[in-house]
Formats: sequence, structure tokens, C-alpha cells
Amino acid sequence: MSFSIKLTTAVPASLASNRLSSETANWAELSGKLIPKASMAEDMVCWAALHGLLVGLGGTDGASEPPAAGTATCHAPVSLLPTPFPAAAFRRAKAVATDFNELVDAVAADHDFLTEALVDTGTLAGDPFTARIWQIYEEARAADTTREKPRRRLELGIHRSDYMLDGESGALLQVEMNTISVSFASLGALVSRAHRHLVERFATAAAVVDGGYSLQRMPESSSLEAPADALAAAWSAYADPGAVVLFIVQPGERNAYDQRWIADMLWERHRVPAVRATLADVKAKGVVDDESGALSYNGERVAVAYFRAGYAPTDYPTEAEWDARRIVELSDCVKCPSAAYHLAGTKRVQQYLAGDGQVERFLDAAASARVRGAPRAGSAWTPRARCPPRRGPSSAACLRPESWGPLRPAARPPKLCGAGRRGGTRGLAR
Repeated sequence: MSFSIKLTTAVPASLASNRLSSETANWAELSGKLIPKASMAEDMVCWAALHGLLVGLGGTDGASEPPAAGTATCHAPVSLLPTPFPAAAFRRAKAVATDFNELVDAVAADHDFLTEALVDTGTLAGDPFTARIWQIYEEARAADTTREKPRRRLELGIHRSDYMLDGESGALLQVEMNTISVSFASLGALVSRAHRHLVERFATAAAVVDGGYSLQRMPESSSLEAPADALAAAWSAYADPGAVVLFIVQPGERNAYDQRWIADMLWERHRVPAVRATLADVKAKGVVDDESGALSYNGERVAVAYFRAGYAPTDYPTEAEWDARRIVELSDCVKCPSAAYHLAGTKRVQQYLAGDGQVERFLDAAASARVRGAPRAGSAWTPRARCPPRRGPSSAACLRPESWGPLRPAARPPKLCGAGRRGGTRGLAR
């Protein structure tokens, strides 16, 4: 069973307006003539403090987990006005969201495909981190086949698709599909609301409206509520009214407010309690019942394990963190994501899907066409280089980011998932 909620808007993507004009506003001229920037900045900072649009400042020891005593916070880094973005590209990203959800779910359930993409290509041999995730994935599969009564496998997908616009063609190109620790859903929605407030409060002059900054052209975001609703649906599927949702977080998390908004919405909208723990905490206080597979943390049964950590090698400084990931995967709680979903979101799998006929293995013709996009657009799903499903020099060369796609991805870990990204003035659909 899979629950999926596709987040097509996120910081900084969801912060921008959907400007219907093809022209780009001259921000310097526009702001100088019409917007009292000092007043806008002051208003934005105050709005952020009043509405929880915050991040932790941190300290020399890296500890910044709010609401610990003495923790310093500041407004999240944002732009004063949203960035103009082509309406057609934005609508296309929204239209294909469900198709990507279905694709990820199907890929995660196809062991043969994951083996082709990650094992047969030799990827795991050169990527120790993904190899460890694969090891946990295989252990869970093997355990299910050897038990007399297999444990239920419930999975929740909360995804974010990141896009950029190609400067030459104007095509919307996918940078990556995130399947673990999707961040900025909450703060993204808040920045969208802040922009609407500022535009209404300060941008009433005709020239500003002519420039495209009108509320009618600024799409509203539901990403503040949607993740909580998805987690609540997974909690209900687990069918234990006394269980909790476990947020697995990084120690010293500066972006904790983005996460705590979800926990707050989970309680306010559904009366579902959430607790927070690091992977090290799960190792120390987590227990799996050998017979039922139930996971308990600090004496409370866990219905859903929601990962906001675990996506990067630095999240596993010791074997204790790896043991914690394994404990969760082998339990019967809903995993968000499972190891299979995590693997389906790796760069290598997404690159492999770009090969001829791969997307079509999982989606019908119409959905496949939407995912790949029109050939003239030069979609990231129609790469220049094809990746053969075998070991050897050709496969190794195909792992070079510059060898495929119309845009060269930046040098980044196999699963970045939004780490270190900042708010700003980039486009609405990333």
C-alpha cells in the first residue's frame, strides 16, 4: 500500500508568483519607483516572526533545535517579492505530479528494475552509502519471505520534484525527484502567504499591477497542510489509535520549524500526536517486537516513521545510526520513505529511467509522454547519452553527470533532498 502526496511547491520554488506575461520585470526599476523597500523589509521580518516563518541560527556547537531554552532564531531567508515564472511551465509541472508519484511507487515495487539500475550497472560498487541502503532493503525483503506470517508493508511517499527553466528553449527541465526528507513544504507555504500580504499591502500602484504583481496571478499553496494530511492518512491505515508519528530528525536541526509546522498541523487537523528523535535516539530507545514487528520508541508504539534525516552519509556518523535505520525498516510501521522509495529517488535510478522504454515499463503511453515531455523541449527525461544496463567503461562513463541531459547537474551527493538550500528569488516550480 502506498500513500503519495506530491509537493510541487517548495522554497524557493513555491514562493514565486505565476506571472502570465512572458516578459521579465525589471526589478531594480520597479522596486525603486513603487516599493519602499525598507518598509517592505521591516514588514516581512515582522510577518515572519508573527507567523513562524523562522529558522534556527545555531551556535558554535551546531545545536539549534527549537524550542530549547536560549535558542536563537531569525526569519527564513526570503525575497521581498515573488519571482515571475511562466504560467504554462508551472501548470505543466502540476499536471505531471501524479504521474511522477505513480512512477516512483511502481519503481520502488519492482525489485528487478532496481537491481538493473543499481546492481547490474555497478553503481553500488562505487557508492558505499547507497550500497548500505540497498543492504537494508534486501534484508527486509528476505525477512518477509522467510516469516510464516509476513509483516504488513505500508509505505508513504511525500515527494518534491525540482525544476529549472532552460534559458534557450524555455523548457521546464527536471533536476531531480526527491523521495526522502522533503523540506520546506511548511515554510514555502508561509512565504507564499507573506508575498501575498506584501503585494496587497505595498503594491497597489497601477505600474505594479502592470508588472504582473497581482494576487490573481499568485497561486496559493496548500503545502502547509498537505504533508500532515498524508501522515494522518498513513497513521489511520496503521489502525492503532494509541500510536504516534515519529519524526526522525538531524541533531541540531536549524530547519526544525519547517518540521514542527507539520507536527502542529497533524495535531490541529487530526489530533495525531508526533514525537521527535534522532537516529541515535532511535537506536537507544527503539524496540521492535520480534513476533508482531511493532516498533516502540520510548515506550510509545510508532505508527509512522517520518524521515527528515537519513538521506546523506553525514547522517550516519557511527554504526548506531545505521542500526536505527535497519530497526525501522524491519518493523511493521509505515515508512516515509521505505528503503525502496529511498532507492527509487537516487540520481542513478532517475538517470536509468531516462533510457529508451524505461518509463514505459511503468506508465501507460499518455502518462509516459507527459513525464518525458515533448521531444523538442529537451526534457531531462530524454538524455543525450543512454546508459547500458551492464558493468564496464561505458556504464562508468554514463555515470558522469555531464554526459546526459540538456542541463548539467551540479556536483551533488546522490540524494541531496534540499539540504543547504536557501529561500530566494528563483522560479516557482523548481
